[in-house]
Amino acid sequence: MASYTNTTDLFLFNSSGNSTEMTYSSEDVPPPDNGPYSPLITGLRTCFVVLTFLLIVAGNIFSLSVMRFVDSPRFPPSSKVFLSNVILSDLVYGIFSLFLIGPAALNFWPYGNFLCVASHVVDSWICACCVNAAVLITIDRLLAVLYPLRHATIIPRRRALAIVAVSTIFALVITLSMFTGAVQVSYNNAAMMCLIKWSIGTSPYLVRLIFFAAYSAVIPAAILIGCYTKLYLVARKHTNRRAKLRTRGTTCRKSSGGTGPVKGHRALKMCSLIAGTFCIAWTPYFVVSFRSYFLKTEAPPLVDFFINWFCFSNSWWDVIIYFLMAKEFRKTALKVAHKRWLKNNPNKQRTVMTQSRPSK
Repeated sequence: MASYTNTTDLFLFNSSGNSTEMTYSSEDVPPPDNGPYSPLITGLRTCFVVLTFLLIVAGNIFSLSVMRFVDSPRFPPSSKVFLSNVILSDLVYGIFSLFLIGPAALNFWPYGNFLCVASHVVDSWICACCVNAAVLITIDRLLAVLYPLRHATIIPRRRALAIVAVSTIFALVITLSMFTGAVQVSYNNAAMMCLIKWSIGTSPYLVRLIFFAAYSAVIPAAILIGCYTKLYLVARKHTNRRAKLRTRGTTCRKSSGGTGPVKGHRALKMCSLIAGTFCIAWTPYFVVSFRSYFLKTEAPPLVDFFINWFCFSNSWWDVIIYFLMAKEFRKTALKVAHKRWLKNNPNKQRTVMTQSRPSK
């Protein structure tokens, strides 16, 4: 979104690497309702940022610690690498939000122009990494369903790590491409972060929107549809085969049921939900942005705040998805939490050990 609220300093960043500090004239002063907010609104916004930071960081650190102990055929080494990549991307996003607490409380950017530009570069890079991570894990789980016996050979752990490294570099290239030419980055007090200042209604604004929407939502959605279409065809073929076995009087339900595809379907459903919620989180942003382009009007500050931080909050949604959708993850998480609780309560640990001893 264009930056239009409570900003006095502007940083011009061009492809030659030169930077120029610019200052708004008195005519560029925004309306009072777009300036510093009341103490109540400022306090609520700051508490929201702090809560978001705690949820993302605490939830994803716990998820990373749980992934170390998950040992299940549903989570082969490559899948653990890709899922850990999703968790780590969300964690970095949460750590980044720590630096937005100060601007939220002060109603201005206190870190200087250079860090304003740098923060937006990092923000865009992390977002691109999250997109790549969601797509990679969905494709990986589809391959696990289609080729359950060859999956470990197709994508071993080293190859998975190499794919993650290449996708991270590719995300950086995509991010830097947004800063080619003369690009203005300034602090948006409504969104509480530094954003590129685009002229609404211009061709560069539309090109940027189409490119960003395609990369962040359209392409991942197309991949999800393709994965589920292929999965539906495999599931239908499997169902027909099972029906034929039943008509022949087969009693071996487990062998004819094909637990592999069913388990793979559950894992793919979880990974697709991760990618799907990412697309859902970014949909309001693109809807409002395209609306601003066609109507040539800026979004209200409250809407600007919602669409930006709705995207941000997606980083702690994934923790809930892991816990609810992955049975092995849930069991391991409960075991890890129980062990840490016993470690912090020595008396309870002795009681449990005493009760677990066989009676003579």
